[in-house]
Amino acid sequence: MARSNGVIGFLARLRRDARGNALAIMAAAMIPLCAFAGSAIDLGRMYVVRTRLQTACDAGVLAGRKFMDSNTQAVGQPLSGTALTQANAYFNNNFGSSWAASSWFVAGSQSFTTTAFSDSNGITQVNGAASTQVPMTLMRMFGAPNRTIAVTCQASFDTPDADVMFVLDTTGSMSCLPSDPTSCGTTSVPYTMADGSTDYYNPEKSGSKLQAVRDAVATFYDTLAANLTPGTNVRYGFVPYTSTVNAGAALTSLGTNYLATQWTYQSRKVTGDYAVSKSGNASNTSDNKTTCQGFTLANTRSAAAYIYPATGKLGTWSNSICSVQYYNLGPVWTYQPVTYNTSAFVNTLSSGSVTDPSKVTGATTSWQGCIDEQSSGNYNNVSSYNINALPADMNPDLIPASAAASPWAPMWPAVEYARNGQSYSYANGDYGFYNSANDVENGENNATDTTSSGLAQNANFAGTYARYAGYAPCGQPAQRLTPRDPKNSADRAAVVSYMASLRAHGGTYHDTGMIWGLRMISPQGIFGNDTAKWPGHAEPKRVIVFLTDGAMSTSPLSYGMTGIESLDKRVRGTTSGDLDDWHNARFLAECQKAQQKNIQVWVVAVGQSLTQPLIDCVGSAHPERAIFVNSSTDLSAKFKDIATAVSMLRVSQ
Repeated sequence: MARSNGVIGFLARLRRDARGNALAIMAAAMIPLCAFAGSAIDLGRMYVVRTRLQTACDAGVLAGRKFMDSNTQAVGQPLSGTALTQANAYFNNNFGSSWAASSWFVAGSQSFTTTAFSDSNGITQVNGAASTQVPMTLMRMFGAPNRTIAVTCQASFDTPDADVMFVLDTTGSMSCLPSDPTSCGTTSVPYTMADGSTDYYNPEKSGSKLQAVRDAVATFYDTLAANLTPGTNVRYGFVPYTSTVNAGAALTSLGTNYLATQWTYQSRKVTGDYAVSKSGNASNTSDNKTTCQGFTLANTRSAAAYIYPATGKLGTWSNSICSVQYYNLGPVWTYQPVTYNTSAFVNTLSSGSVTDPSKVTGATTSWQGCIDEQSSGNYNNVSSYNINALPADMNPDLIPASAAASPWAPMWPAVEYARNGQSYSYANGDYGFYNSANDVENGENNATDTTSSGLAQNANFAGTYARYAGYAPCGQPAQRLTPRDPKNSADRAAVVSYMASLRAHGGTYHDTGMIWGLRMISPQGIFGNDTAKWPGHAEPKRVIVFLTDGAMSTSPLSYGMTGIESLDKRVRGTTSGDLDDWHNARFLAECQKAQQKNIQVWVVAVGQSLTQPLIDCVGSAHPERAIFVNSSTDLSAKFKDIATAVSMLRVSQ
């Protein structure tokens, strides 16, 4: 009984004694604490491995997409060839064996697979999947097995194909250095055109702006080629511009006659004969008075009316004697608008010539390819252009139903003439007009004026001075969008050769360049097939790179795409206002139309100024696309930046 009470007392004392309890509790708590700590550490390791695995997966699919040839890669199949090799290389470089050596993941457990797929736009892209096993550390004490980490990734190419239209200012000032002012004193020099006739251009200074453009275009081409993935397509087009555009070959190559067969030019026609000189001595005849007085130049000429050379006789009745004098006859010209049939003239673009209908010497003429445009209509102010209802000559989507409905005709300087009694002033900041009344002149006057004279009265725009002064320039032919293989050196050489052919001459009309640049890249227009998407590809990214060296510089004296403005009045009609403002309004309307069509526009001004109309052309959403440079080096660098922006590779998931 006493022993039993002793045991009970011991247990009671032990229950009341708390010494050492903390050690027991800590020992019991260590097991869950280790589990919590271990899970935190191992979860952190798993997060780091997942992040690194995702980076490696992204790098792998980007490389695979970059080197994949979408024209040969089978959809739904793993990548093959170079694309597979590069994809695996980039994955392994980002998730290599050194990580396994440090026990971040189980050596040999990593895997990376790629598969080609077709996205909603029909473009072949790349899916990727990667996984690895992460060994547990502290959690291994609790029997936790290795954990598998898996990620997916996807790479898409933003612009699988690209169409780039260069619109290039080739006016006279482009022959100057970027550091020169508007002009640099270069004197026009002659050169022989394809048809054997003479034209003029401004010789370039060494390091000219035009040479800088050539170098920059080559840089653009090389940069874009370096960024293209296999199977990606790119097309280039070129529109050199002055006061007109040489789009004749582009239009006639469409296989349908889109050029008007009848067109009215500021020309002249023969309306009578006049006596140039006597032909031999006068002779007396036995004709009676009535018959004698009936001998007039008009009804006695020796050839059909207005065919030369011809002679006629004039009778004089005196002292009952009829005296008859023969004369060599010449034309009497009336200067006025004349409508000509242009069908035969258009056919001389590739070869041959036609007789000049505005001359009687048998002179011949050939079409160089530049374009004449119809009137835009009369507008009340320069802001009234509606881009949703542009006039025919400004509508990039116009496809004429027939030649009769065409707004385009061949530019024909040989039949265009200035007016006698011209008036040209800047009264009240406005341009005066030539006296548009019909002028009559005796004699052929083919206006073979020398380069030392001004624009002569009734001067012919194919005359020496008109060409010398750049009043009727016709530059190199525009080039339609043409596929260029970046791996083909001959394609690059063709671009370089085309750029080398450009010559500087004439005045600056930005609207002519933008109208035809947009027309030749518009998917809804007459050249729509040129920019159609490639089979199995999405719509190409369409880009206009517009380059100039300065502000609009128009002249009512010039004969260009809109005729002789002082006579034809096609742009502003009889409404007052500076002619530059009207052409700038046309230019900006085309820029807005390009934006509406989701065509990316970059404007680059070299050497002079980035004017407000040039800035406004790119739109407020992308001010970075209006660029000013003042050196050849900067121009090439900016073109490289633009080319890089055109092609962008990205991770889509």
